Amino acid sequence: MAGLRFALLIGSLLLTWPVRCQEDEEPDQGHEDDPPTDEEEIISKEKLRALHAKFDKNHDGKVSLAEVLEFASHMSKAIAGRDVEAILEEIDTNKDGKLSLKEHLDDLHRHADKEDEEEMKELELRKAMEAAKFKAADSDHDEVLSPQEVASLFYPETNSAVLRVVVGETMKNKDTDGDGRLSFKEFAEAEEDPEEVNVEGTKPMEEDEKLQLEEEMKDFKKLDKNGDGLLDMDELAIWESGLFHTEAAMIHLLQIADKDGDNQATAEELENAREELEMALTQQYNQQLLQLNQQYHQQKAALEQQAMQLTMEYQQQRMQEEMAKKQAELQKEHTEVQARFHQDLQKLHGPGVPQEPTGMGPNSVYAAPMAPQATTEENTEGLSRWGGRYHPAIR
Repeated sequence: MAGLRFALLIGSLLLTWPVRCQEDEEPDQGHEDDPPTDEEEIISKEKLRALHAKFDKNHDGKVSLAEVLEFASHMSKAIAGRDVEAILEEIDTNKDGKLSLKEHLDDLHRHADKEDEEEMKELELRKAMEAAKFKAADSDHDEVLSPQEVASLFYPETNSAVLRVVVGETMKNKDTDGDGRLSFKEFAEAEEDPEEVNVEGTKPMEEDEKLQLEEEMKDFKKLDKNGDGLLDMDELAIWESGLFHTEAAMIHLLQIADKDGDNQATAEELENAREELEMALTQQYNQQLLQLNQQYHQQKAALEQQAMQLTMEYQQQRMQEEMAKKQAELQKEHTEVQARFHQDLQKLHGPGVPQEPTGMGPNSVYAAPMAPQATTEENTEGLSRWGGRYHPAIR
C-alpha cells in the first residue's frame, strides 16, 4: 500500500508538473506537458530539477523531508482550490458564487437511489455529518460558504476544524466499545489480529488476506505514537488527513535519491535516481492497474449476481401478478356463472328462491318440491345453458 501511495503522489507531481513553471507560480492548468511517448523518458532530468527547485524552499541546494511535506501540503490546497469552480458550477443552483447548506444537501439527495431503503437511511446519517462539516467550514458564520470555505468542505485535510468532524465521525463508527480510542481490530475492522491468524481455534485466512492484515498492522503501529496499542483522536487524524500516506511516499522518494545518507537530496542526487524512480513508478502503476482490474471483475461479478437476483425477483413478481390476474378472472367467471345459474333456477322454481345457493346435495333447498312447474320451453332453455345436464333439483 505504501508503494502504491508513493506512485500516485510522486507520479502526479513528476508527470503533470510543467517544467516551465516559475517558482512563484501555481500549476498551469491549461499548459501541461504532453504525455510522454514510448521513445520519451517517463521522468526527464528537467522535470526532476524543476521539482527539486519547488521542494527547496530555503534555496540551500538540498531538500529535506520537512520541505517536501510542506510542498505537498501546498499542492493539496492548490488542487482543492482548483476544483472549487467545477463544484460550484454543479451545485450552486442560485448562481450566487456561494454554497448554502440546502444546496449541498439537495445535491446529495439528487444522487441517491430513492428506491433503495437502506441507501436512504445511510443518506440521512451522511446529511447529519455533512451539516456538521458545513458548520465547521463556515469560518465567518454567515451560513453560506465562500469558494475558499467550499474547498475545506470537500477537502477536510485543508481545514483542521472540518477534519476534526471527519475524525470524530470515523471514531464513532469504528469505536465499538465506546472508549474513545481504536484498537487494531476496530481500526482495521478485522476479526483477528495478524498474530492470531491460523492459531488453533481461530478462523483460517487466505495468504493474501493475511499479508494485507500484516500491512495494516504496520501502519497501525506507526500511527500509534505513544505505543499504547490504541489510536486516539490526534493519532487517527494523521490517517484521515492523508498526512500519513503523504509522509510515507515522500520518505520513499528521499530514500531512493539520498545516496550519502544525510536524509536530504540534492538536485544531482534526484537526477541520478531517475531510473530507479522510473522503475518504482512503473512497478507501482502496474500494481495499481492489476488492483483496479481485480476490483473491476469483483464489482462486475457482484453486479451480475445482483442483476440475476433482481431478474428472479422480477419474474417472481410477474408470476404473482399473473396468478392474481387469473384468480380475478376466475372469480369474475364464477360470479357470472352463479348469476346465470340463479336466473335459471328462478325460471324453474318461480319467485321465492333464495338469493345464494346453500348446497347441492339431496337435502339442499333446491331439492324441495317444485311448484309451479316450469314450461317445457323454460326447461329446455335452462338445460341448454348448463350443458344439457340435469341439476339434482330438477326431477
